[in-house]
Amino acid sequence: MGTGPSDIDIIRRRTPYAGGYSKEAGGAGGTTYGTYVGVDTAIRAAVKAVLRKTTVKELKVSIVGLGGIGTLLAENYANEGAILTVSDINPSRKAFADQIGAQWTSPEEAMLAPCDVLAPCALGGVLNQDNVEQLAASIICGAANNQLSTNDIADVLMARGIVYVPDFIANAGGVMYATGIEIHHRPPAGSEARTREKIARNTEIVLQQSRSESISTHDAAVCLAQTRLQAARALTNAV
Repeated sequence: MGTGPSDIDIIRRRTPYAGGYSKEAGGAGGTTYGTYVGVDTAIRAAVKAVLRKTTVKELKVSIVGLGGIGTLLAENYANEGAILTVSDINPSRKAFADQIGAQWTSPEEAMLAPCDVLAPCALGGVLNQDNVEQLAASIICGAANNQLSTNDIADVLMARGIVYVPDFIANAGGVMYATGIEIHHRPPAGSEARTREKIARNTEIVLQQSRSESISTHDAAVCLAQTRLQAARALTNAV
C-alpha cells in the first residue's frame, strides 16, 4: 500500500521485473487507474447478474476508503446518480464527500450500511466473524486486498445471500492494464478495453460457477485460477 510509480521507477534501476512505472519512463503511470477500471467493471458485472441493472444510477453504494481507487469510484458513481455513503480514516476527506453529495460516516458504519453495493477499498480482513452477520449489502466488491479474514467467511456470505466478488478477481485490473501498456505495448484505451473485457468475463464465470455448483465465489475463483495455472504450466512444459 502507498507504493506509487515513482517508487517503481527507483526499483527498476535494480531490476527490470517491476511494473506500474511512471508515464515519463514509458509506463502506465502506476496501477491505480487500472485497478479502478477492474473494480468498476466487476461491480457492474455483479450488478447486472444480481440486480438485473446496467447502471448504478439510484443504487445505494457504500465505499469504505477514499484513496485513489475509492475516490475514482465515488466521483464517477456520484456523476451517474448513485446514492453514496463514503468513509475514510482521514477526516479531511469529508470535504470531498460534501463536494460530491455523498453521506459521510465512519468506516465501521459504512461497512454495515444497508446498500446494494459495498466496496471495501482500504485495508484487508474487513469481512470477519465480528461483522459478517451484520452486513446489509446485496453485493460486496472492492479494491482492498485479502478482504476475507478467513476463507470460510465466503461460505457465510453465500448462506446469507450476499454476492461477494473475490478481491483477486476484481482488483486484477491494475496488473492487466499496466502490463497491457508496458509489455504488450497497447495504447491506454486499448489496454483499458481489454482489461474491462477480461474482468467482466472472469466475474461472470465465477458468479455462474458459484450458482451452478453451490460453492462460494471464493472457491469458484480459486478453481478458475488453478485451472489457468495448470494450463499455463502444461503449455510451458510442452515448449
